[in-house]
Amino acid sequence: MLWIDGITRAEALEMVRNANLDDLERWLACLPQEKVPNYKELVGEDYSVEPYCIRLCLLVWIASQFTQIPKLLQLKASLAFLHKKDSLLYAGTGFGKTLIIVMANILENASSKAVTITISPLKRLQQSQSQLFWEHYGIFTLAINEDTLATMSDSDWNASAGLTHGLVSSLGARG
Repeated sequence: MLWIDGITRAEALEMVRNANLDDLERWLACLPQEKVPNYKELVGEDYSVEPYCIRLCLLVWIASQFTQIPKLLQLKASLAFLHKKDSLLYAGTGFGKTLIIVMANILENASSKAVTITISPLKRLQQSQSQLFWEHYGIFTLAINEDTLATMSDSDWNASAGLTHGLVSSLGARG
């Protein structure tokens, strides 16, 4: 599927990942400005945050098929990715945790072999998120629980070599 100016979504994402600040700012001006958060609040003394926030806004916009831009609190939560820190987010329903997971995945090119792991207590949530990640964002996701462990063959595991995201539940999770 071709996207902007005859390039694929993957090519557009890669362009944004590698763009300089001037290009990022020029492209950001094309987004609906009422949706773009005031990321400058997060910059403070750390100027590496500005291109990071702009890059994430553009990556999400492209990956979501031009429907979403992260909110300020989602950008703030994602700063752990910038600083290569492990993170644990405790947030209520409707905060936007799913988009933060998406942001962790689209920051890196799939060929980088980076994998994110999300722990989910519900198998039904795993299934719906796995489907959402693939269909809406193009992120290859594998739900791992006692059901998938029981039914996957060695060839299935070998086929998952391109995995970028795993949804894991504890054994015995109820769905």
